[in-house]
Amino acid sequence: MKDRVASECRGFSLIEIVITIGILATVVISLVGILPVGIKFAEDAANRTVLAVILEDVHNRLEGQLLEPGEVPSSPFFYDRQGLHIHAGSDEDLKMSRLYRADARLVDIAEDSQLKDTSGLIAARIELWWPVDPDSGAPLRQGKPQETITFYLTPLTGPEWSRIDSGYRPKIEF
Repeated sequence: MKDRVASECRGFSLIEIVITIGILATVVISLVGILPVGIKFAEDAANRTVLAVILEDVHNRLEGQLLEPGEVPSSPFFYDRQGLHIHAGSDEDLKMSRLYRADARLVDIAEDSQLKDTSGLIAARIELWWPVDPDSGAPLRQGKPQETITFYLTPLTGPEWSRIDSGYRPKIEF
């Protein structure tokens, strides 16, 4: 009976071991190949989240600015890795954490024939750059910004207000 038990307890053959190692190697190589793609998607998702925070802050900072085409006087705006605003008068240590730059510009679009009947419609164009040089605040990337967002503004008072008050200059209100 002892001989019978020994003959039934065989080990794995060399072919079975080679096939198993081949399958495991294929799975490991596939997982390693997917990692850079996953890391890139995670970085993009983190940037999109920070950009949403930055755009909301820029939107709030535009309130009260004159609704006139041109550069926004307080632009550019700088932000750290979490999207927190860094004031122009901040100390040097805080300025060294600048990562994002938002340039705000108001653009008159009244010349567009499809928009000629709008009442003072102006586009706010926000150009977002990252990374930036912490010392100068200049974008490290040349050419186009990574993101450009445009939204439209109109004075809440209407086109006839200047006849009522000649010194009236519309401001951005939300």
